[in-house]
Order: sequence, then C-alpha cells, then structure tokens
Amino acid sequence: MTPRRGPRRATTLAGMAIVGALALSALLAPWLAPGDPGLIDPAGAFAGSSAAHWLGTDNLGRDVLGRLLLGGRWSLGIAAIATALVMTIGVSVGLVAGYAGGLVDDVLMRLVDALLSVPTLLLALAIVGTLGPGIASLTIGLAGIWWVNTARVVRGMVCSLRERGHVQAARALGASDARIMRRHILPGILPMLAVLSALEMGELILAISGLSFLGLGAQPPAAEWGAMLNDARTYFFVEPRLVLYPGLAVTGAVAGFTLLGDGLRDALDRQHDAMPGRTR
Repeated sequence: MTPRRGPRRATTLAGMAIVGALALSALLAPWLAPGDPGLIDPAGAFAGSSAAHWLGTDNLGRDVLGRLLLGGRWSLGIAAIATALVMTIGVSVGLVAGYAGGLVDDVLMRLVDALLSVPTLLLALAIVGTLGPGIASLTIGLAGIWWVNTARVVRGMVCSLRERGHVQAARALGASDARIMRRHILPGILPMLAVLSALEMGELILAISGLSFLGLGAQPPAAEWGAMLNDARTYFFVEPRLVLYPGLAVTGAVAGFTLLGDGLRDALDRQHDAMPGRTR
C-alpha cells in the first residue's frame, strides 16, 4: 500500500494546482486580461499571437486570452451555483430517505430510480429547452436533475450511520430526529460530500459547456467556454486555435476537479483503513 501513496499524493496535488489556478485566474480575470475582452475590432480579426494579443484574436477581433479568462468566471461560476443546488437537494433527499426508512425511503428512492432510468443529460436538455436558453434556465435544468446520484450515495451512507452506537444512544436519550441528523449523521458524511462536490463540479462544467455549445446556455456576447466553442466551430478549418483554446480550458477544468475528487477519496480511504481493527 505504501508505494502507491506517492502517485496518489501527486494526483491530489495536481488536481489542487489546476483547480487553484483556474479559480485564481477567474477571480483576477479583469486584471489579467490584456485589454477589454468585449472590444470588437473587425480590422484586427483572426490576428495571430503578438505582444498585444498573446493568443491572437477571434473573428470579431476580440482578444482570445481575455475571453478565456472571463469565460472561466462564467463556466466556473455557473458550475459552482449548480453544484451548490445539486448538493443541497441531493443531501436533503438522501438524508431524509436514509434516516426515515420505510415508506418515506421507498417513495423517494422510487423517484430517484425513475429519474435515473432516463439519461441525465437528456432530461437536462429537455428542461432547458422547455424553459428557454439562458444561464438561469441552464442552472435550473441541471440542478433539477443532477441531484439524483448524490441522493442515492448519501442515502447509502446514512443507512449505515443510523445504526451506529452513538446514534442509537442519542435516540435512546430522547434527542429529536432533526437534532440527530444535524449533530450525529451530517458530520459523519461531510468528508464524502467534499469528494462528491469536486466530482460534481467536473461533470457540471462539461454539461454546461455542452449545452452552451448547443446554444442553450450563455448567450452572446457572454464569453463562456461552451459559447466560445459554438462561436468558433464555423471557423474550425480556418482558425482551429479558436476551438482548441476553449476546448483545452474545459478539458483542464474537468481533469482538475476529477483529480481533486479522486485524491480526496483516496485520502478518505487511507484514513478509513488506518482505523484500529481494519485491514485491507
């Protein structure tokens, strides 16, 4: 087990570095961008890399680097809001279902099973298409369907925790169900929720970019990565770099959050295995 800790630690650090760099660049986008990313200059369209435009310009003469940095704000910001909603709904449903059991558990889990029977992205596409294109519709559509996997995972963890001695003792002492869930169940699943949040961020960034590429997400002139891909696809054979740069940004963000989530999960596994009386 020891020889594997080096690669696992490297994976976690790589994920943290990528996520940290993306978050920092998004926060500092207005100061890092070389000029106004929304400034249109038809005469400077499709300009190559230069001191003024490190990654060149797009079909409207806008600075590509500036739009990538600003796009990080849109993509990461929408994904963060959607993830917060997904975790709130998923944790609430999973917590109630796992702790209550019986009929409540059956009803909630049948709902989850019904939603899982249809491809998640297809349902999200249907919701966003019904509500109409836009960031609000995109966030609602993704959050409204993406919570089901989180609910199933949380429900399984809660079913295990509710049988622990300290939970049974709190129940015997007359603690209310709400207090038991808040003080004894929820703290026990918080570490795994951090893992789930990181993995959900990666998946949602990919989904957001895909729906924006289809024209259902951020609308022009917003510099969201998926919208940038949509704008650039017409010029793919003329200026492939306009597709390459936002594509690499999406790939890097998804990889960063996936590596971070995997690293956190491995750390939790090692902590669990290190508990007295446990062997692998």
